[in-house]
Amino acid sequence: MLTVLSCISEQHDIRLVLLAGVVCLLSTGTAFGLYAHAGTHVASRWMWLTAGGLAAGSGVWATHFIGMLAYQPSLKTGYEPIATIASWLIAVIGVGISLSAGIGRPTLLGRLGAGAGLGLWVGVMHFVGMSALRTQGVLRWDLGYVVAAVAMGAGLGALSLAAAGDAGRLPRRAAGAVLATLAVCSLHFTAMAAVTITPDPTVAVPPMLLSAHLIAAVLAVIITTLVLAAGAAVMVDSHTRRRAFAALSESAERLALARDEAEAANRARTEFLTAMSHELRTPLNGVRGMIQALGATPLTPDQREMLRALDSSAHTLQRELASLFKAADADATWSAEPVVPKPETETETRPVRILIAEDHPVNRKVLSLILSTVGPEITFAETGVEAVDAFRAGAFDIVFMDMQMPTMDGLEATRSLRQIERETGAAPAPVVMLTAHALPEHARASEEAGADRHLTKPV
Repeated sequence: MLTVLSCISEQHDIRLVLLAGVVCLLSTGTAFGLYAHAGTHVASRWMWLTAGGLAAGSGVWATHFIGMLAYQPSLKTGYEPIATIASWLIAVIGVGISLSAGIGRPTLLGRLGAGAGLGLWVGVMHFVGMSALRTQGVLRWDLGYVVAAVAMGAGLGALSLAAAGDAGRLPRRAAGAVLATLAVCSLHFTAMAAVTITPDPTVAVPPMLLSAHLIAAVLAVIITTLVLAAGAAVMVDSHTRRRAFAALSESAERLALARDEAEAANRARTEFLTAMSHELRTPLNGVRGMIQALGATPLTPDQREMLRALDSSAHTLQRELASLFKAADADATWSAEPVVPKPETETETRPVRILIAEDHPVNRKVLSLILSTVGPEITFAETGVEAVDAFRAGAFDIVFMDMQMPTMDGLEATRSLRQIERETGAAPAPVVMLTAHALPEHARASEEAGADRHLTKPV
């Protein structure tokens, strides 16, 4: 460690050493930002990984040569062009491969391996770059420091990708960039401590070499271009994502508006069908009921023929209404066990006690005529409140409940009847919802309120 520090402090320009660290930190930070975009943009992942490889690879290469420019051996030096360019290609390709491996293997072990590979690629770049150095002397290497340099680069490189994770958050990107910078710098300066240059004036330095000033100018252009390009790419992507988000938000609003309009239209359709069904079925129920009741009385042949014609017309009208409200009537009557009156507990026979809650006088008359054949004891209620009061005052064997009544509707009245039975411990009386409301949701509402059957008019 002392040898490395001595190498940095005594054989390097500290200002350029610090510049090398800043350049490395900026380039690796930019690369991890591009790396994060690659993780979220599957379709364009190759583009982001290529940009990340260029940014980090060129930044690492620039760090190496800034460090070389900071090295002051007091000898005439230069750099062989082919090896110099080859070292840059190794850095870009190697870093790109390592970043791709980190994306492709999102486990901790996979990222540790990819990061270690990153450090090894940086080591290859360093020593290929060092092979481009031409100076009036002989280079000798300390193998121990060489191994230590590669080990430090691979170890810290592994930690950098592991700490960055998917680089989705700024703290992770910052941790990855700092550890990657430490990997590059520790490898470079430890490897520089491994080399000893013995001056030898007999060694000729070829004239066609890259000068330090030329390399410095190239480095400045490359670094500036990469940072600006990476920043522009991130800005364009952010702008594109904002526009896409705005478009999605607008689409979501339009869809929500269309949904609300469709629901409103469906509610209006349901309300219309409900109203029309009620207004048409209620009088039709009275007509057919009266026809049936009249048919049970003594009639002359002509009167019976006219009654048959009237019944045929009423049946045709009922069939046409059923066709008109076919969609509304689907599955309106839900299955249930047959509704039977409560068993007789008294020893003597008595009439069946029936409670009919119906606000329409014609329907009350029709029901009484239909039920008169069994000799019942019928109690009528014109509102839900009257039905509840009558049920509380007396026991009934069966209840026929209209759904739409003034003061209290049939659903609320049925719930009240069931509550009375729970409070008094009485056996549940069969409740038949007899209504012109024929939509499936009306049948479900009847069942939920406690009714045993839901029958639609006309009966």
